[in-house]
Amino acid sequence: LESVFVVNNNFKNIYCNEPASKLAEMSLRKIIRQQPVLSDLFQGVKLDAPLLQIQEQMPYKETPLMTPSGEKYRIQWTIQPFQENEWLVFFRDVTLEEILQKKYRGELEKKEQYINELKGAKAAGRHLFRQSVERGLRCIQPSQVKTGRLGFCHDIR
Repeated sequence: LESVFVVNNNFKNIYCNEPASKLAEMSLRKIIRQQPVLSDLFQGVKLDAPLLQIQEQMPYKETPLMTPSGEKYRIQWTIQPFQENEWLVFFRDVTLEEILQKKYRGELEKKEQYINELKGAKAAGRHLFRQSVERGLRCIQPSQVKTGRLGFCHDIR
């Protein structure tokens, strides 16, 4: 689930859902009672949007986030109007997606390297095959082809 904060025009938290309270490492009751400013809860989150000018949902932005205990995340966030002088701030944790993307990108690069190596080996194999066929043909005498009696060539160099 996405973390959702309801904030006023000063970015003070009015309410949040359970995933948001876990991300903030505070209880729901404490957040509602203390109404901390959102940027005070998380290091790295720069909510610089002038709230009064936001008329519709903003596109998601991606940024690093550090919780009060120092745990690091990668999040996407957006703001959208909710009620008069209230906005919804959505945080989506994309840390796992980023880790998996790096892992799969590395695996893909390795597979591309193997493919290129196999293509090189295939080309080298064709070259060696052509050379051996050419050597073999040099050993066959025209009289052997006419009679159909092809012997082995012992003079392969």
